[in-house]
Amino acid sequence: RYGVYERPSQEYRDARTRLQEKLAEQIADWEKAHPSPGPAWLQDVVRGGVHRYAHPEGMAWRVQRNRFVIDKQLEYADAWYRWWPEPLAQEARLVDALAILSPITNYQQLSYELARTTFEDTHEMGAAARDYRHTWLEYLRSRRAFSSSRWFTDDHPEQAPLIADPAEVTPEMLDPDSPFMRARLEWAREQDDISGDRPGLDLSDMPVLDVEAEQRSVAESLAVMTPGLLVLVLSFGLSVLVTFHRFDSTEPF
Repeated sequence: RYGVYERPSQEYRDARTRLQEKLAEQIADWEKAHPSPGPAWLQDVVRGGVHRYAHPEGMAWRVQRNRFVIDKQLEYADAWYRWWPEPLAQEARLVDALAILSPITNYQQLSYELARTTFEDTHEMGAAARDYRHTWLEYLRSRRAFSSSRWFTDDHPEQAPLIADPAEVTPEMLDPDSPFMRARLEWAREQDDISGDRPGLDLSDMPVLDVEAEQRSVAESLAVMTPGLLVLVLSFGLSVLVTFHRFDSTEPF
């Protein structure tokens, strides 16, 4: 802790609060410039996270908002990562480097290095995950994940909406216990029975993160373990020499 300069933790909390406030403000400004068509237009039925029987205008607004929000959330994630407490990582590396000075911590560190579970291994795996994140996002964009209603619904384009004429619906009619909504939800259940199983998204071409390729081989682990093993062997040899010397210098009874 004293070997590495570390920012006060309050700076990280303040930075994250500022970023969150900026994100919320950007979303609020977008919604102000692109007002929602109204609750009746957004009314639909959600089955396992999939929106069904939404009005086309409401779905178009939802897709536009999702595209904007996703991009801003990605900007927020990148900005917050730049604030990530790197000094804490430097502290962890320093502790691992000094572990060879004690037999107990040296044994522990060697075990971590052999099992590929050191802090540096975790850090490198995190870097690989960040690289994969960019690959994954490009894949989603190539599939129009942020700009197509296909990622919201499995309805056919000609599917009738839950509320055909939202302009004629009053707030009282949107109450879940109102006769109107009970009738419309019953209609939606009938549509589910008629349509049966619906095709899901084909994600067979989704890029895969090869975890094994990102980890060290046994030979590489042994190379990393070399300093600790040398200290271990030397300390063991020194302790043996000291023990023999003590026995040799001890006067017999």
